[in-house]
Amino acid sequence: MKNTGFILMLLLIAVCGNSQNAAKKSISEIPAFKIMQTNGAYLQNKDLPRNKPVVIIYFSPNCDHCILLMDQLFPRLNEFKKASVLFVTFVDPRELIPFEKKYNTLAQPNIFVGSEGLAYTVKNFYRLEKTPFTAVYNKQGKLLASYKKDTPVNDVIDILKRL
Repeated sequence: MKNTGFILMLLLIAVCGNSQNAAKKSISEIPAFKIMQTNGAYLQNKDLPRNKPVVIIYFSPNCDHCILLMDQLFPRLNEFKKASVLFVTFVDPRELIPFEKKYNTLAQPNIFVGSEGLAYTVKNFYRLEKTPFTAVYNKQGKLLASYKKDTPVNDVIDILKRL
């Protein structure tokens, strides 16, 4: 009887360990997402250009910390040209129109903006409680860095330069 209990405990530990490794592996890759853009079209992770680094920024257009990040990032947008930059939010896509106009995102071929609505797929994937959040992925879609608080724009640029 003792052997059976011991074997069951070992199996439980093995199963828990494997599920944690799977969770770590999955979070290190670009999440599956489906966001609605202001033109009504949907964008999914598979639609992003291949073989390019990806920067994902989860934000709210009314968040003071997010606005500060955008005001630091957009003047240096030229340094993000080699990457796809994805801005994801939960607000209604119509609320993104002023954001797109202010930062002229539609004129930038490497900038993608959209809302996941109340699905919270991206928000839940990263276990987010606050905005902004930034994740930087390499060309192979592997996570290089993430920032759950303030995003140091210089750090993100340095990472992209090294790729």
